[in-house]
Amino acid sequence: MTVNSASHEPLEQVFDQIQRESGHEDLTGLTDGDLKFLARRHWEWAETVAPGEQDVRVLLEVDGENGDSLSRTILETASPDMPFLVDSVLGECGAQGFEVAALFHPIVKRQDGRSVSVIQVHLPILTHDEAARLKAGVRLALAHNAVAVSDFEPMRARMQQEIDRLKGVTHLKEMDRDEAVAFLKWLSREHFVFLGCREYEFETNADGQVLPEEPIMVEGSNLGVLRDEELNVLSREAEPLVLTPEIGAHLSEPYPILVAKSTLTSLVHRRVACDYVGVKKYDAQGRVNGEVRFLGL
Repeated sequence: MTVNSASHEPLEQVFDQIQRESGHEDLTGLTDGDLKFLARRHWEWAETVAPGEQDVRVLLEVDGENGDSLSRTILETASPDMPFLVDSVLGECGAQGFEVAALFHPIVKRQDGRSVSVIQVHLPILTHDEAARLKAGVRLALAHNAVAVSDFEPMRARMQQEIDRLKGVTHLKEMDRDEAVAFLKWLSREHFVFLGCREYEFETNADGQVLPEEPIMVEGSNLGVLRDEELNVLSREAEPLVLTPEIGAHLSEPYPILVAKSTLTSLVHRRVACDYVGVKKYDAQGRVNGEVRFLGL
């Protein structure tokens, strides 16, 4: 999207961009005056959102320029501009079963250099309960979006750290090690949308076998959506608090990485099951003693 120069007043930028986008939307029942009225009200609210923060509101009863009902509900967001915002908002609307009649996404360039995203989604008339659920869902989707974007480079750096570490693991079969390193490099070259990262340490016995104990979440390792310690990459059945002997045996297999579909559905970019890539950690004797888990698309 082309963004107007910061020399233009913010509201003018909103008007101009909505005008350009309006030709591609279903605006049955709306006049140009209604569009400007809604845009002005949206921007006036967006300006009350603190810099760097996100907010969401759902307007159940929407009137137009002349006070007539527009027979629709409108979802509005305000956020620092970043990737995936529209995808994440539309994903939540779709997940809750709401058909989008029109969507506008002006990006306002402020004099202080900030770019502010405002999204306006026109929906069928919702009930109070539906509106409350949609607002909560979009809030959560935007929160996930924000931490995934802000931690993207730290997560990619952590992937590089694991690549460098694997290169130095000498007990692995050279073919397995090189294949794993090549795969992780391929992922990090913009073939993986990093959403989360978490590191675990495992308790082992004197023989190096992983014990059926609770894995230790390494403090400070949680990035992206996995900053939330309650989120699990796999289901509780597959990622229990206590490691079973079967899981321990699986972790002790020689190949250095694990790739699977997570049971966690992405709220960012695409509403699909996340991909899970686990990179094993080893002690000095080459025995598995932990794992770094990456979550993404």
